[in-house]
Amino acid sequence: MPPVGSYVSAFRVMSERMTASRGVWHSETNISRADWAHVFQIRLHGSDSTRELAREHKRFSTAERRGVLRVVASPDVRAGSLRLHEDTRLYSTILEPGQHVVHELAPSRAAWLHVVLREVTLRDLALTAGDGAGLAAERAVSVTARQPSEILLCDLASSIEADLESRINARCVALVRTLEQLETDTRGDVAAARATLTGTLSELERIIQERLGGGWASLADQVRIDLEHWLAESASQLEVSMKDRLS
Repeated sequence: MPPVGSYVSAFRVMSERMTASRGVWHSETNISRADWAHVFQIRLHGSDSTRELAREHKRFSTAERRGVLRVVASPDVRAGSLRLHEDTRLYSTILEPGQHVVHELAPSRAAWLHVVLREVTLRDLALTAGDGAGLAAERAVSVTARQPSEILLCDLASSIEADLESRINARCVALVRTLEQLETDTRGDVAAARATLTGTLSELERIIQERLGGGWASLADQVRIDLEHWLAESASQLEVSMKDRLS
C-alpha cells in the first residue's frame, strides 16, 4: 500500500494534488466520450504520518505554459500553484520545434524530466513521449523541442552529490560525443562551435597538467574554483553547440 505523501495528476489542461495515507487507493477516469485524456501521476513520499487527507485541483491554460516553465505545484504555492508538502516543485511547459528552455538548479538540488508529448533533446540525448531522465549535481537543465512537445520537470532535493572529479569526467564525455556529432557538419558556425569545444578540452588538459600535481584528493581552493568555473563555461558551450546543430 502507498505511504503517506502527495499524488500529483497532470492533465493537458488541469493539475490535481491529493495528500493520501496508507490504505488509500486512487484512480482517474476520463468522463468524456469524445475527447481523449492523458493522465500522468507522480507519487511523492512524505514524512509526516499525521497529515490530514486533502485534495485540490486547478487549471493551467496552454497559453500560460507555452514557451516557459510554469510552476504548477510547490511547497509555498508560488504563482498560484498547487500546494505540496514535500520539498519539490513541479513545472510544465509546451514548446514549439526549436524552442529552448533552461531551468537553473540550486546547490544540492536535482531534477527529473518527463516527456508528455512528442520529442525533445536533453543535451545530446533524444527523449520521446513517455521517456524520463534524472539529473543530479548539475547547474541547470537545458531542453530543446524537436517537435511540438510538452514536458514536466520536477525540481527536488538531491540525495546524490557527485564529487568534482566525477562531474569533470562526465562533462568530458559529453564534450567528446558532441564533437563527434558535429564532425561531419561543414557549416561555418558549426566549425566555430567545434573549435570552441576543442579549446575547452585543451584548457582542462592544461589545468590538470599544471595544477593537479597532488591529485584530486588534495586540490587547492583556487584550483577547485577554476574547475567549477570550467564546468559552468563548458555547460554553456554545449548548449550553444546544440542550438547550432539543430538550426
